[in-house]
Amino acid sequence: MNKTLTNLIILSVLLFVKYSFSDEFNLLSDLELQIRTYKEEIKYIESVINNNNNLLINYKKDLKEYISQLNQLAKLLEGSEVTDLKDESKLIVQELELAEQREKLERIKNSYKQKIITLYKQGADYPIQILFSSESIPQLYTRLEYLQRLSQLRLSEFEKIKTESFILQEKKKLYKLSSKDREKYLSEKKNYQKLILASKIQTESIIDSLNYLNEVLFRRIENINNHIKQIETKKQNITQELRFIVNHIPNYSGQPFSSLKGKLISPVTSVYITQDFGKTYNEQTRAISYNNGIDFSIAKGSEVYCVADGIVFKIFFIPEFGNVIIIKHDYQYFTVYAVVEKISVAENEKVEAGKVIAKTSQNNIGQIFHFEIWENKQPVDPTEWIEW
Repeated sequence: MNKTLTNLIILSVLLFVKYSFSDEFNLLSDLELQIRTYKEEIKYIESVINNNNNLLINYKKDLKEYISQLNQLAKLLEGSEVTDLKDESKLIVQELELAEQREKLERIKNSYKQKIITLYKQGADYPIQILFSSESIPQLYTRLEYLQRLSQLRLSEFEKIKTESFILQEKKKLYKLSSKDREKYLSEKKNYQKLILASKIQTESIIDSLNYLNEVLFRRIENINNHIKQIETKKQNITQELRFIVNHIPNYSGQPFSSLKGKLISPVTSVYITQDFGKTYNEQTRAISYNNGIDFSIAKGSEVYCVADGIVFKIFFIPEFGNVIIIKHDYQYFTVYAVVEKISVAENEKVEAGKVIAKTSQNNIGQIFHFEIWENKQPVDPTEWIEW
């Protein structure tokens, strides 16, 4: 058992004897609640990822259609400009182009139809038979690659049929127009091409954003699972139930803050401090850090109490600590409440000791609550001010 948990066992006995009221903190129950909270978050994140994947399917279909339309328009516009040929010559050229277009379309259709008939004769499960009749792994991969290429070829030929059909129909319309109307027609098609290109670029941007968001969410799930493993390890190190009575009922109303050292109520219903005040050395990273306060391990959504009468001086957000509330007491004292959410006070509001001002939240470290006390612009150790 580590030193922190040993100290907690001793503290639990002292606190349970001292108080017969206030809130109970059960370490095992709180750790289990943290795990449940994390699992609920994972479930929610997975639903977001699933929704994103459904959106990606639709956006990719749209993108494919935009690309198809752009290819069709590019082929249509290529060589469709008005020439200086005489009317008779134009008519002959137009008829030849249309005839060639029809023949090309029929060849593509017949080729595609023949491949479909061949696969139908071989059976609907022919691709599966090919895979499962493989005699070796290399052969399996070779046949899989063959089937993928065959599928891509069929899709490619189908796309050609769509393109050529579009061009044939549009050219029929085009050749019936006068030179002036033809120019107008081609101008409209070019403008439409620009609109489709803009839609394509926008859709690609959305797809990239959704893919990036999913990557971030997958990393978040990985991070949460690491937190769950750490909590499970803590639970395994606890050999007995640890229950604490934490006081949230102040008995020092009207007293100056300077006289409350060792008397303050706890800001949260927890006594499990994960990081102490002052300089800390991380044995794993060999990094030295300085903590201006103390960090409590506590399940997200727990109540946060104002420790003394005062005025809400500032509420703001910073990346490492999330939402932060600073309360001013007397002239030179401030208390800081960080990693909180659902804040129920406003700046310049008068608050009394024992008032619930927010709920606990979480950051990259885990489900924690950060608390500081400042005296004359200098941080002081909160453990010396809280009545344990």
